[in-house]
Amino acid sequence: MSTASWVMKVAEELVAPCEPTPCATLPLSSIDHALELVFMVMVEIISVYPNNNREHRLHGMSLSAAKVIREALAKALVLYYPVAGHLVSSDGDHVEVACNDEGVWFVEAMAADYNLGDMNIND
Repeated sequence: MSTASWVMKVAEELVAPCEPTPCATLPLSSIDHALELVFMVMVEIISVYPNNNREHRLHGMSLSAAKVIREALAKALVLYYPVAGHLVSSDGDHVEVACNDEGVWFVEAMAADYNLGDMNIND
């Protein structure tokens, strides 16, 4: 079964740090360059939560799991601000991180009438 046939994108946006962060260009470590990790910087994380019609409550407001995660990500990016930047090339061979509060992509999706057991990942 194709994933596209049962997963629907609800929203997508750049999530930026919720507070100002330092603007700088930071060099990658010599370990990053030696191991050629500059080509492996794209990290995708998929978190799956059951739709059990429970919502988190904060100060009397109802919050969806996606909203809670989005807000937590914005707070985490304040402390880990280089993650919200992008890679830039300097001096030809070297790659640096431009810390610019750009943010990271957050995509919210939902699956209709399926659970994880219905998806055959090993096929």
